[in-house]
Amino acid sequence: MSTRPSTRKDPLTKLKELCREEDKCEKFKHRLQECTDRVNSKSWTKETCDEELLNFLHCLDECWSSHIFKYLK
Repeated sequence: MSTRPSTRKDPLTKLKELCREEDKCEKFKHRLQECTDRVNSKSWTKETCDEELLNFLHCLDECWSSHIFKYLK
């Protein structure tokens, strides 16, 4: 057994990266970025981007979960 770290990328990380660019998740990514920009542009606000973040993460989960099993042994 080798003690060297694996040079292969974790399949889940790879799938999440691919899913970030999928058309179906792109709109949620865009909405999250808009909200983040809006919140960061204010010195104080009650607004959070929780809903936008959860929608984006849900989309990512839906995307990668349908593909992950082919990588499992």
